[in-house]
Amino acid sequence: MGHTGAARAERDKVNELSYEDHVESVQREGEALLSHAQRAGLGASVPSCPGWEVADLLRHVTRVHRWATGYLVHGYDQRVPHHEEGGQGSPLGEDEIVGRAAEAHAGLVRALLGAPPDLQCWAFLPASSPRGFWARRQAHETAVHRADAELAAGAPVSAVGPATAADGLDELLFGFLARPSRAGSPTPDDQGVVALHATDHPGRWSVHIGTQGARALKGGSSGPAADLTVTGPASALYFLAWNRTGAGPLVLEGRESLLAAFSLTARVG
Repeated sequence: MGHTGAARAERDKVNELSYEDHVESVQREGEALLSHAQRAGLGASVPSCPGWEVADLLRHVTRVHRWATGYLVHGYDQRVPHHEEGGQGSPLGEDEIVGRAAEAHAGLVRALLGAPPDLQCWAFLPASSPRGFWARRQAHETAVHRADAELAAGAPVSAVGPATAADGLDELLFGFLARPSRAGSPTPDDQGVVALHATDHPGRWSVHIGTQGARALKGGSSGPAADLTVTGPASALYFLAWNRTGAGPLVLEGRESLLAAFSLTARVG
């Protein structure tokens, strides 16, 4: 690889992961999502998404994958609406819902593989590059919804690697959490510092929930002492932060009531 190629590859790294790592994750997690969704059946409820059945989960993933593909293929320079699956016509059959989800996933993978490093398009979180943003965002989007499909199928949530989990925590806490909050001001009882300590990764995060919203810090012990410390594998912390439970053992020390405030603060959507 030449000097320019090496520079581009370095630019596309986020945390410890390369662009290629994220693309591989999109492919692997999407295939697992479809497998578990079919195992569960389209009428099964999704415990982690109240009110959804697996069919709703697949429609959502199809819509998001097609939405992301549009930016990668067409280079849209502003936000475009999501394409609604099914429209106003007859309801889609089970095979059609699964088939469209598989087609959208395959199209996204092709688009990621074909996107040039210097692609310019709209993105809504800070990233090394626009294509790096979309690869990272879809890797975590797909992994989290794969967990939804596993839960719908009655299966335990499969872990992601520690580096992937740390990257996803960074995206959530320093990307989504940094945007203006749509949640109301927390009550005094819901204010405090929640620390996340991984046992299999050097990552340390803290979330400070106060009257002005929440902010995240990363690293050592600087700042106020934690009111609640959550310790466990990085993957379990990752799924906890994304409001998916059952992904591994966690130890809580301190004011456990803060966990509900943290979950509400970290909620996306």
